This record gives sequence, C-alpha cells and structure tokens, in this order.
Amino acid sequence: MSSEDYNPSLETLSSTELYVVGIGASAGGLKALEEFFDHLPSDSNAAFVVIQHLSPDFKSLMKELLERHTAMRVRRVVDGMFLEANTIYLITPQNNLIVRQRQLYLISRSTATLHPKINFSIDIFFESLAVEYGDRAIGIIFSGTGSDGTKGLQAINQAGGITLVQSPETAEFDGMPQSAILNSIVDQVLSPRELAESITEIVKTGKSSLSLHLNPELGINPEQFETIINFFKQYENLDFSYYKSTTFNRRVLRRCSLSEYDHINDYINNLETSPEERLKLKEDLMIGVTQFFRDAPAWDDLKTNVLPDLITQLPEQSEFRVWVAACSTGEEAYSMGMIIDEVCQSLNKNIQVKIFATDIDANALAFASEGIYPENIVTHVSSTRLEKYFIFNSPFFQVSQYLRNMLIFAPHNLSINTGFTQINLISCRNILIYVQPQVQQQILRVLHSSLKTEGILFLGYSETLGDLQTEFITLHEKYKIYKKKRDVRLPLTVQNISSSQPFTRQSPRSKNIQNQQNHSHLILEVAFSAFAKKSHCSCFLVDADYQLFQIVSDAAQVLEFREGKLSQKITDLINPSLKIPVSTGLHRSKREHKTISYLDLSYDLNKASQRVDLEIQFFPRNDQKEEFYMLVITNKQEVQSPSALIDHPQSYHLDQAALQQIQHLEDELQQTRENLQATNEELETTNEEQQAINEELIASNEELQSTNEELYTVNTEYQNQIQKLIELSNDVNNLLQSTDIGVIFLDKSLKISKFT
Repeated sequence: MSSEDYNPSLETLSSTELYVVGIGASAGGLKALEEFFDHLPSDSNAAFVVIQHLSPDFKSLMKELLERHTAMRVRRVVDGMFLEANTIYLITPQNNLIVRQRQLYLISRSTATLHPKINFSIDIFFESLAVEYGDRAIGIIFSGTGSDGTKGLQAINQAGGITLVQSPETAEFDGMPQSAILNSIVDQVLSPRELAESITEIVKTGKSSLSLHLNPELGINPEQFETIINFFKQYENLDFSYYKSTTFNRRVLRRCSLSEYDHINDYINNLETSPEERLKLKEDLMIGVTQFFRDAPAWDDLKTNVLPDLITQLPEQSEFRVWVAACSTGEEAYSMGMIIDEVCQSLNKNIQVKIFATDIDANALAFASEGIYPENIVTHVSSTRLEKYFIFNSPFFQVSQYLRNMLIFAPHNLSINTGFTQINLISCRNILIYVQPQVQQQILRVLHSSLKTEGILFLGYSETLGDLQTEFITLHEKYKIYKKKRDVRLPLTVQNISSSQPFTRQSPRSKNIQNQQNHSHLILEVAFSAFAKKSHCSCFLVDADYQLFQIVSDAAQVLEFREGKLSQKITDLINPSLKIPVSTGLHRSKREHKTISYLDLSYDLNKASQRVDLEIQFFPRNDQKEEFYMLVITNKQEVQSPSALIDHPQSYHLDQAALQQIQHLEDELQQTRENLQATNEELETTNEEQQAINEELIASNEELQSTNEELYTVNTEYQNQIQKLIELSNDVNNLLQSTDIGVIFLDKSLKISKFT
C-alpha cells in the first residue's frame, strides 16, 4: 500500500464493524452509478465494490469517470488488496472477484464458472460477500439485462444482509432489476439517489439485524413472539412456532429495521393491519435459498458411492422411491432426478423413479413445478446436463418433460404431517438447523419411519442425527449420508413437544380462553356425532379438493378402507356404487354453490342391497374457515331426511339406467383424455426437436447480446471521455483567443500545425 493510500483512522474498523456494499451493474449502469455516488457522502465509513460487466478487449475508463462524481478514493482491484472504508473498488476486465478475510481476490473467468462464455460475475462476488460479511453485507443491483445478481442477492438475504434494487422505471435496462425483484427477496426498490440516502442511513445508524438483536429495548419478549405467531396462524394459515427463537427474532427485527420502526410494538401493530408486510416477513421466514447441486462434493459422493449399490439391488421394472423434503423452488429435487437417471443409465438399469418433492411454501412449489430457471444456473449445472435435461428458451432454461415426469410436487409440513412410506432415499438438507432441537428429533423420527430398512438419509453439512444416531449407520460423516439400520417403528412424538406452541409462553387469560374454546368444540363434536348416529346416517366433511378431513358418523357404513397407501379423497374411500353420484354431486355443488340431493340410491352392504338418499351441502369460504362440503347419507327407512333441515334443496333422482349412462360417459371422457395426452406428448416431442434445431442459434444470440452489452458500456465510457476532451479543447481555444501573445504549434517534424 502506498503512503498516499494509508489512513490511520481506518485501522480501527475491524471486519465485524465494516459495512461492505457490493454494487452490480451492466448496460446503462454507468449513469446510475454516477447519480448514486453524486449523492453519497465521502465519509460513510463503508467500502464499495463495483462489479460492472466489462469487455475484456477494451481498457475500462470507469475509474476516471467515477472520480468526477465522488471525493472517495477509487481504486482498481489488485489481487490480495485489503478492503478499507470510504473507498470504491472496481473489478478489472477478464476477471471475476471474491472477498475472503477482508481481502479482494481476482479469479480468471475461465476457472470461475463451468461455462466460460457465460459469466455471472455479480453472483460470484455477492455470494462470497454473504459468506464473509453476513448481516453487514449490502447488495445493490443497478441497470442491466439478464439475471446476473439475482442468486447473489438471495445469498445476502439468507446471511441476514440487506438487498436493494434500482427501480425498473429509472433504469435504462430493467432486465437485472426485474429479475432480482421477481426471483429474490428484495428489501427496497429505489432510485439511485434514494439508494444513496438509504445506504447512508443504514451505515450511519448501524441498522442491521444484528445490532437490533443486541439491543434489549428492541428485543422480542415471549408475549410479542406469541402475538406475531398468532397473526400468521390467523391470516396466513401458517405456524412458525417451531422455529428457533434466534432465527425468528433475527428475521423479525430485520424487517422492523427496514420498515423504519424504532420499537418492536409499532412494527407488530403494522404487521396486524398490513398484508404486504406480513407477506414480506413470511418470505423472510420461508428460508428458500437453494441451488442445483448445492455442496457439489456431497452430491458427487452420493452418486459415486451410494446410489449404485442402492439401485443395483432393485429388480427390473421395480419402483425407486425418493423423498426430497423442504425442496423450496425445486433445484435440489431436479438435481436428485438427474444423478439418479445418470446412475440408472450407467448401470443399464430399467426402473421406475418416483421423486416426492415437498415444501410448506405453496408459491415455491408452484415455481418448482413449472421447472423454469434463470440462465445463471449454468454456474452450477454442467453443459452436458444442460443439454440433456433442459431446453433453453432465452433468457431461461426449462426442465425437460423427461425429467419432470419423475417428480411429484406436493405441500407438506414436516413438523405436523406424517411422512411417505417405503422410501429408498430421503434428502432433507439445511432445514433442521432452523428449528428447535426437540422438533429436529420429531422430524428425524418421521423420516426414519418413512425409510425402508437400509434406506438412505441425506442431510446438510451442519445437521446431525442427535438421539437417533444409534438407529443409523454412518456412510460418510462429512457429507452426512446415513443408512437406516433396522426395521423398527419409533414413537413419532418427542417429550416436551406441544401440539400447539412449543416454545411460546401464554398468559393465564389466553390459556383459559383457549381451553374454553377447545372444550366447546369437543362438546359440539360429540353432540353432532351422537345426533348423526341416532338418525342412522353417515356424515362427512370434505375440503375444496374433496379431501376427507372429518368423519362425524358412518352409521350407513359407506366408507371402505382398502390395502395400500391411504388416500383421503372421498371418492376413493366411498362405496364404489356411490362413487359416481358423490363425484357428480360435489362437482355440481362446487360449480353452482348450492345444496345437491340425490334420492333413492342403492349400494351393496354385506351382500345385501341398501337404499339411501345423498345430500351435499356447500359452505363458502369466509374469514374464519376455508370452503368445505358436508355429505349426509341417510337410510331410506328413516322418516325424516336431512334435507328437511335445509330450505328447498334442489333434488335429482338417479335410476340404474342413469348410472350406467354416467359410467359410459366417464369411460368415454377417460379415453378422450388419454388420446389428448398422447397428442400432447407428440406435440412436446416435436417442440423439443424444434428447440434442439434452434438451440445453437439461441446460444449465439446470447453471446452476441452479452458482447453488445459490454460494448455498450465501453461506448458510454468513451462518450464521456470524448465530452471531457471537447470541454478541454474549448477551454484551450478560449484561452488562446483571449490573449495577445503569438503562439506557434509544431508537430514532431517541426512543421507548423497551428498558430494564433
């Protein structure tokens, strides 16, 4: 370090005190950077690292241009350079940049990514910044095309840092800002000037999640914690009571700071009335940071040393069942599908692969089921796998139908719901670390019961088996790969876990109210069941998806439970003779929002024909409950039909001929569906062939777009430099014209080139 760069006052800022602001920019970013630094004070006590998409074929003038808009030092990065406050660091062409132990290191583009032609320098730096600086990392995305920076912002958010984006309407090119807003958790979307003001406020006041957490005045007490938990239960139908208190507190206090509240009670009041803020906090708590082949060495070991032995033991055409728990947006589930398919092909093994991918977040599951990912997945997925398992449709990659057919996405809550059965391999990575130890053991017991004997459990780097260590054989301690030891069913409840709020402290008043409500519900349930049985009728409650969630009574004995995996769908459980009227009635009641009655239906019970009436009543959704249906099946010998309790229900009579006709129509409908499916598959095959033909052209277009973007930046820099030279030339001309001194200008050959 030269003497002119040394500043003794900066030595007092340790790496745990220094804020580092990573700035990602591309085409159109120079103008935003100039406006940003114009409004940023020179003594902010933060370090700024600018990652600009630069052409490797031209010298960058970024340093000279930014120096005109700030009093801070502007330095081009040299390998191993230390970060200091009140300094701007610029990436150099042909390199990527990372930070480690407060030092900046340059990495050649060819070694930093699996695809040298496609480079995501912003993501690479942001991810290293998140690891190194945690909640004192700040990421900003300015103007540019593509999706670089999106994954990096997700990593910063996950580490507790702050993520900011230039508002798309103020950006010359809104591709990068829009991608970040749509795909990652963004704390604020502002103009460059407002971003500068926000950064100044954050750094000057130290408003990070950590500083808030250490402030006893702003800490969350058990009563406040319970209040927030109940908001999510009431308004979002989500239960966060099993989260680790430290994780929950840190996320809540982070949102409190970013919402500019000085006291947690003010933030809680806003949380109750603001659906937008509840959504932002929910997204913060729904920790969804993931990527393809995250922790690549662990995946390589699973593919090389575990899967071949597991798959070799299976008979031909048998089913290989996999459960990817807490799959988030699906990257891990698709990664699992790819390596299983590769192992099957290397072993020439023909088996049926079924992967159950589950998560509590419905939005994440919807994203995962579409299988559409930004182009920056090339950082983690090899070109061979991209070509085999994806279809490129600029600027996105879509998972091929072949791979998607292996997966089934479904909502599932690990702390509440039971698991799947007869599973060969379970992947549950980086979720246990966010819940209490008691809940970790509860989840592990669910996973243990789901596995076959000698089934494989794949956990995250920081996760352990705890009390269940003796129930598994360790295959690889570092990569957390375990094998189930014996065929035993462990109790699924763990001591000290409550079914409602395991670590909240309820006030005596709230406990009394809850006990009274529970007692009241129990009385109503018993009374309703007794009334139904006395009326010799069956009564069931089903939800909007026709899933059975309450059996009030089955006096008519119409439910049938068969061997195999239990289904909760009412049409799978009802007597086969009643399946058609029940299915038809539910569809009509759902469509018409009214009560439907079918009279004088018949079904077989113990080889004897029974006559019943069926009534389906629709209950719409409101603030207290979701939409549901009540099915009442009454024996014909009863004088009073349940329909007498309802005003003017619309009734329909089904005879045997009608039932046969409906069955015939359903068979035709099924055949039509199969034909449409076959046609759809043919069209998809044709589409894939066309995509393959156009793939090279699209790839070429992408390279040209990237080159054009770099040239745009270079052109902008040169335009600024030319403008500066024009101003200097005009100044010199004005000076010469305003003096009476004769001046002769000579060139290198001593020939007169200019004179006054």
